[in-house]
Amino acid sequence: MDETLSRGRKELGDRAEDVAAARLEEAGYVVIERNWRFGMVGELDLVCRKEDLLVFVEVRSVSTGYLRTPALTVNGRKQMQVVRVARCYMARPWLRNLSCRFDVVAVTFRDGEVDQVEWIPDAFRPQSTARNPVYQG
Repeated sequence: MDETLSRGRKELGDRAEDVAAARLEEAGYVVIERNWRFGMVGELDLVCRKEDLLVFVEVRSVSTGYLRTPALTVNGRKQMQVVRVARCYMARPWLRNLSCRFDVVAVTFRDGEVDQVEWIPDAFRPQSTARNPVYQG
């Protein structure tokens, strides 16, 4: 991939995360992690907390209107990856009594400006809550 294109996508992604964080903070959530990485397992874009609820937020962005919403790109495979990383995050003893939720924030840019922000609370759930002690929603 062209380095300039890659840098542009990274900058767009960073801007989308800034927009998503601001939207969540306006709603009373506290952003406690940004780009939290667990080795080769993966990364969480945002981790937010409101009272006894942790929210793992996948942020998606596009710079044109070719998709109805960038949220459509959070497919089953991506959901499983986010859940896997969230399990690693929740493995810390002081977090085990908290509930969690998986949200998606989709940001669409048009001509370099934010055109639309779509926040989808509880956007997806782990495939089987019986096998996933993390999800308590």
